[in-house]
Amino acid sequence: MSDSKDIKFKGTTTAISEVLAKGLTIGKDGIAVLSEDAIEAALPEGVTLESIKVHHDLRDALIAGSLHALGDPAINALKKDKKLDSVSLSFKVANDTVSHVVERSRLTGMPGGEKKEQFGFATSKYEVQGSSKNRGELKKVHTLIKSLAAEAALG
Repeated sequence: MSDSKDIKFKGTTTAISEVLAKGLTIGKDGIAVLSEDAIEAALPEGVTLESIKVHHDLRDALIAGSLHALGDPAINALKKDKKLDSVSLSFKVANDTVSHVVERSRLTGMPGGEKKEQFGFATSKYEVQGSSKNRGELKKVHTLIKSLAAEAALG
């Protein structure tokens, strides 16, 4: 296990961490809470919560718009080829990935435990590259937390 002092982070990671740590409290129930202004205080100069919201709105529109674009052609392909169970689309948005699947049918649970077959069942997924604990800065943070736990003899 790495010594926690040996793990080096990008400057943005440590700068954000330092600001957020000032606004973080952990209650007796083990639930951590950030102060209302912590996130905004951690943003780099020129980035605001409003500018992030604009990007989130665009991301949401890309997800909805790409599924909308896939819908009619997917249903036509499923209608034309009875052997197809589903039609899928996956594409990159910068470092992230959007994926859609339109299934011919799926059994879904109904109230009372009853199952119902639904046709044209669509699912969407948005994967954020940085959210994978196995890569980049987040992987280093997971390693750091394990090292700190070992040093604190939690086990």
